[in-house]
Amino acid sequence: MYRSLERSTLVAMRTVTALMTTLSLLGPTIASAQIGGSGSIQGTVVDTSDAAVPGADVTATNNATGIATVRQTTEAGVYAVMPLPPGVYRVRVSLDGFRTFVRDNIVVDALSVVGLNVTLEVGGVTQEVVVTAAAPMLATEDARLGQTIRNEVYTALPLVMNTGGPRDPTAFMFLMPGVQSVGRWGNVMGGQDFTTDMYVEGIPITNAVVQGEGRNLSFGMSVEAIDQFQVETSGTAVMFNGQGASNYVVKSGTNTMRGGGFEYLRNKALDAKAFFATVKPDDNQHEYGATLGGPIRKNRMFFFAAYDGYRDRRQTASVLTSIPTLAEHNG
Repeated sequence: MYRSLERSTLVAMRTVTALMTTLSLLGPTIASAQIGGSGSIQGTVVDTSDAAVPGADVTATNNATGIATVRQTTEAGVYAVMPLPPGVYRVRVSLDGFRTFVRDNIVVDALSVVGLNVTLEVGGVTQEVVVTAAAPMLATEDARLGQTIRNEVYTALPLVMNTGGPRDPTAFMFLMPGVQSVGRWGNVMGGQDFTTDMYVEGIPITNAVVQGEGRNLSFGMSVEAIDQFQVETSGTAVMFNGQGASNYVVKSGTNTMRGGGFEYLRNKALDAKAFFATVKPDDNQHEYGATLGGPIRKNRMFFFAAYDGYRDRRQTASVLTSIPTLAEHNG
């Protein structure tokens, strides 16, 4: 009989995903440089006779941060408010001689183009037409197909803490339509394995070593630091490579100070011994961390930081093995 008992200690660390969304200076003049991973609101502004309205001010205000992004309509009445960080916005369209148009609760996701066409009515600027309830807005501005999992869904989904390492923020990608899982790798819409591209805030993290897989992200970023992610399955824009692309958006600070802590523990004290084993091998996993975000200067400057620590101490299980004798070898 042969017993093998090997003891190893693995200390893996995804330390300080001190994601320098920290001090994310999201002022209106600075936000214009943050194009990667942003969305936009686009459309036309006309009057009641369907004539284009040039020079109208279109203001999109982020409900969480209070940051307002202002653009003007062109001679053809066309406008594009961009770049916009993901969030919920209030859009206000105003021009002298017309009633001000206001639309609340417009959800903008990363990489998305939200279409909003506005009809202005003649009247005083102090008069407002406020739209508070409307059908969900459809993505009609381009032919891309894909899906977004937002924070409220992302944080509600169960994520297994197994012996393969810390919790993986890319694990839910394989719940998306058209995405198939092959371990930590996958393909989109039947494409070849290792042909997808992965982005964080619109910035590629793919390289020749981890083409199409998520090790750079899974070992470098806390699950709690992800706000939302997108997977584009077809009709992908030319800025993205490969068959399908996924983009992960990191949380950022808001006008409200928010934080949280977490701890996940697996310990051999909670395990049972194998049938022939006399002792229980070490299988202790411990993942813990915290997040904190808030304002530095209200409506102007914010910070967000996340820490994620992972400790893994394992010991191979006892194995009972029979080794054939020489006579048994010879039949």
